[in-house]
Amino acid sequence: MNHLVSCVMVTRNRRQYVSDAIHCFLNQTYPYRELVVVDDGDDQIGDLLPDGTKYICCEPSSIGRKRNIGAEIAAGKFIAHWDDDDISGPDRLAFQVRDAVAYSARLVGFNVMDFIDDERCEAWKYTGTPHYALGTSFLYPKAVWAGHQFKDIAIAEDN
Repeated sequence: MNHLVSCVMVTRNRRQYVSDAIHCFLNQTYPYRELVVVDDGDDQIGDLLPDGTKYICCEPSSIGRKRNIGAEIAAGKFIAHWDDDDISGPDRLAFQVRDAVAYSARLVGFNVMDFIDDERCEAWKYTGTPHYALGTSFLYPKAVWAGHQFKDIAIAEDN
């Protein structure tokens, strides 16, 4: 399995989170990956990004529009949502690509995830229904995105 995965991170003025997301990207066990960052913030983060990152600065936009910009320039066969404030285990991409290929899946994601709110010092486990995947965990073929682009909205663009 050597399918390129484009990890698309959309961000706006969230420098405090980006380093952890990049660390998780760099520590993935799946070797065929690229990072695509779409940034519409005032505090741009280009200095934090590893060499080879595709970094697009754009005018203030909805999350849906930024996801479409990232997907458009993505070179990968698969696109993975790589949210700027999320931490992924090192085998995330390996598991997801394996399942996407094995099942010819149009979308792979997780429906159980741990959440931590550092500001409130709270943690909880989210458990969704069996056929629901959290948007932050999406991985899908770029060809699927091409036929189902995200709505130009700021909330729930991934529903």
